[in-house]
Amino acid sequence: LIFLFLKLVKNFNLFLLATFLLTCFSLLTLRAYTLFLILGSLVLGKIFSGIRLIGKKELALTATIIFLLLGIFLFFQFLPNLEWNYFTKIDFQELQRIRTNTLEGETSFLKNYNISTWQGVIKILPPAFLYALFAPFPWQTVASGNIFLKILVAETILWYFIFLFSVSGVILALKSKKKESFGLLFFIFFMLLTLSIFQGNIGTLFRQREQVWFLTFIFAGLGIENFLKSRSLLLKRVLDFIFSLIFILLLLPFFCLVAFLIV
Repeated sequence: LIFLFLKLVKNFNLFLLATFLLTCFSLLTLRAYTLFLILGSLVLGKIFSGIRLIGKKELALTATIIFLLLGIFLFFQFLPNLEWNYFTKIDFQELQRIRTNTLEGETSFLKNYNISTWQGVIKILPPAFLYALFAPFPWQTVASGNIFLKILVAETILWYFIFLFSVSGVILALKSKKKESFGLLFFIFFMLLTLSIFQGNIGTLFRQREQVWFLTFIFAGLGIENFLKSRSLLLKRVLDFIFSLIFILLLLPFFCLVAFLIV
């Protein structure tokens, strides 16, 4: 969808528009909320990048997306009994029920939070967002007998490196005023925010995070490319410090165990 959107901005034609709308419908039948997040992010991205930067073609496409969003929402409203129509049925009580259903097993987290009110949602967001970004934490596997967590450790540690380069890539994209990146950034942020609220289980959270994870590789690639080309000694020293700190934190439980055995 994002690729088609960018293609339509550069070369608006009916075939691309038809393909875009067909892809929207296909995603709608699978993950309705994901479609809303993507389309909404694209519209916000265009607004955020500046109205003056939007040409007639982009404006027409943005208007098409807004009408599409309204059409989907009205479609849900007038057909409330569809089996997969849960989007318009969500309220705080339903939100709490959905999250409670995920609080099962050893990999559950933040169990004592109640998100049946706005205050509860705001209170849980900071720690839940950290889980959405970085769980499972490597130190959780030391005392855990869950084989699932142990399998995910290597991939999670790799994600920490990718995340650092992704942040670097995002900064570079914003500095270079790459307006195409705004929609993608909004989608990544809103998707992680949604997962933070709904999920209370690391296993399910990790699996659903894959919907966002691969998109960060775009920014990570930009960060890695800049790092390899950079001759800035300061940048390399900063990254050396960050990587050293990460390894120290990751290996701290092992060092403590060795020290305990020696004593």
